[in-house]
Amino acid sequence: MSSSTESSTQDFAVIALLDDCKESDGEKSEVDFKNALRVALESPKELRQSHNMLPIANFSISRFEKDFEKGKCIGQGGFGKVYQCESLLDKQSYAIKEIRLKSKDVEELEKQIMECRNHAQFVHLNIVRYYDAWLECDNSSSIFTTHVLYIKMELCNDTLENYIQKRMTGVYKYYYGFDQKVMTSLIRAIEFLHGKRVIHRDIKPNNIFIKSNDGQDTILLGDFGRARNIQAEKFSADTDSSSGMSSNVGTFLYSAPELSSNNYTQSVDIYSIGVVLYDLFNASYTREERIVKLNELRDNGKPSNEFSFRFPEIARIIHSMVSTKPDKRPHAKKLLTECKSLEEIERDEMDLLTGKTPIPNKSVDIMRQFIVPRYGM
Repeated sequence: MSSSTESSTQDFAVIALLDDCKESDGEKSEVDFKNALRVALESPKELRQSHNMLPIANFSISRFEKDFEKGKCIGQGGFGKVYQCESLLDKQSYAIKEIRLKSKDVEELEKQIMECRNHAQFVHLNIVRYYDAWLECDNSSSIFTTHVLYIKMELCNDTLENYIQKRMTGVYKYYYGFDQKVMTSLIRAIEFLHGKRVIHRDIKPNNIFIKSNDGQDTILLGDFGRARNIQAEKFSADTDSSSGMSSNVGTFLYSAPELSSNNYTQSVDIYSIGVVLYDLFNASYTREERIVKLNELRDNGKPSNEFSFRFPEIARIIHSMVSTKPDKRPHAKKLLTECKSLEEIERDEMDLLTGKTPIPNKSVDIMRQFIVPRYGM
């Protein structure tokens, strides 16, 4: 086979594998994908332009520029930037992630495309929806092109991190019902992922999104850049540079202690959700207070006495989720049962507070002491 024919074959392989963002049939499929991608991306510009079929869009006007009206930047980090965009075809708004990489960054591009392949499998009410992904090239600077990966996703209004910060500054008032909705939504999302044999590995307020529609909030889990398919009961730690401290509170405070070791299970996600819930229900007033409370939770392995007094049932659940013994942490299915019980308790308590359930006068003071503070009343 001539080198030209071989390169064309590789290009066709890349086209098929980039378009087929579905669950891999096995290790061979993933190896074929990586080999085809590496050969295609490392080819010089002149060689790539000699083929009739290219795996990467190479037009004078990009698909992104042609099909979308680019709006404001709504997120950015080491991965690139996310823009709010309107489709010129269906007039709907989307979040589009733009990741710019040079040809030599093949391994990083592999990671990003594998994220797309993972994300495409996840169709769930509490997971940010993936729509599409495509590659374009910017070959204006050198003989080796700069590749741009675009990922089109569901647009959300805000992140949980922004919500927590706005609540600290008084923009939002404390609302127990919202916090409980976050709890149930995250556990439903992670039950779905674990059922798909996927571990998220980076659950934190920045990766939890809020979508508001007709006065109703939906909580969604997103950003699957560090997600991994479960091949066995144990996982090997990697040295992903993005796993260090991030903006705001930082990834470290939400990560299970064993995540830095060579052996861990899907219970690392349960731990992270437990920390997120502790952060959320605590309703800290300053960033410093927030960090102190999260560090205390990590050091002590359980909620504070003050927190346990105010939220006894929530504290009990969080305590089990952040156990220092991973095998003692509950599975998502059990946690959903706990959430249902909490909803019943909340309904009974609200009936007391609103007078739907009559109570003796002597019980009023007790109710105010134990129940009212829980709801921020």
